[in-house]
Amino acid sequence: MDQLAHNRFLHEQYKAILRSEMSKPLVSDPDLARQVDKMFRPNAVVGNGSTAAAARWEILTNGKVGGRGHLQKAQDNINFLRKWMRANPDEKLPDYKVATDLLRDLENALEGKPRL
Repeated sequence: MDQLAHNRFLHEQYKAILRSEMSKPLVSDPDLARQVDKMFRPNAVVGNGSTAAAARWEILTNGKVGGRGHLQKAQDNINFLRKWMRANPDEKLPDYKVATDLLRDLENALEGKPRL
């Protein structure tokens, strides 16, 4: 049983790494798409260009990315995603999965969890 728990732990770590490295996802819901556009910067210099990557860097360095802070932006995105998921509770939809992954990545970033 301990081996199963260990394997599950490793699997969750692996998923966290994939979330933190994901490129800008495509979604079909217009509201979610607008928010995703705000969450990813093309040609970014930090990480994958996501708000989560910028927040991770700011927590790690106590600095700012591009002269701006991203911690509040990350929290605002978390609030949007939670609200969107409550309004769109069908967990089978691809957009819901994307929202879940983005939410977990932002939460991990604000908790100071580095990319594993």
